[in-house]
Amino acid sequence: NLALSIIILWLVPPICLAFAKSKYLIKTEKFMFWFIIGAILLGFLPQHIRHDGYISIVFLLGSTIIFHLLESASRRLNESHSRFSLIFFTIFLMIHAITDGLGLGITETLGTELGHHSHNDHHHHTEEVLAYSIILHRLPAGIGIWTFLFPQFGWRKPTLLFAMITIATIVGFLGANLEAAKYLDGPQIHFLEYMIAGGLLHFGGHAATKGKNKASATKPA
Repeated sequence: NLALSIIILWLVPPICLAFAKSKYLIKTEKFMFWFIIGAILLGFLPQHIRHDGYISIVFLLGSTIIFHLLESASRRLNESHSRFSLIFFTIFLMIHAITDGLGLGITETLGTELGHHSHNDHHHHTEEVLAYSIILHRLPAGIGIWTFLFPQFGWRKPTLLFAMITIATIVGFLGANLEAAKYLDGPQIHFLEYMIAGGLLHFGGHAATKGKNKASATKPA
């Protein structure tokens, strides 16, 4: 899963260069949005309502709002032409990439531990849903990053950012493999699940509501 998520991320630059003027880039983002929303609301959320009750809805909405507020702050900084806007944007993406890695790592850890913790089967199911959503969302998220940065900075900065996202994902994955098994029944795992799912919902919604007038991904300024 980790390798697949990284491969999909690095497929984004050639895809953007090949289909820069195609309407299918936006259509792909919107399709992924609906898929991710469906996976979270129909696969992830019902399992957690069954285990944690309807407070799960509040936790999921809360985590989505947190990511939305962070992204809004980054956008306001960018509109004000603050020199810190790119730094804040990068930090925001690193946080999201680390949570992606945690989600992928927890899935692997729970799958390994199920033989010793059979009552955690619902955890493994929800983490599989999150893992597939994480992997697939890398495509619309990567397209959004590339088409935002490439026209302004050329290929160097978005490529560097993709490398940083890759490293942050690996760090999160390794951290999950080291720590998650200690908290298989604890609230820490549930908290991470809600944060990861909220981040996915936020990015999915951003992909679906993105305007149709995008800068060309093949003509840097």
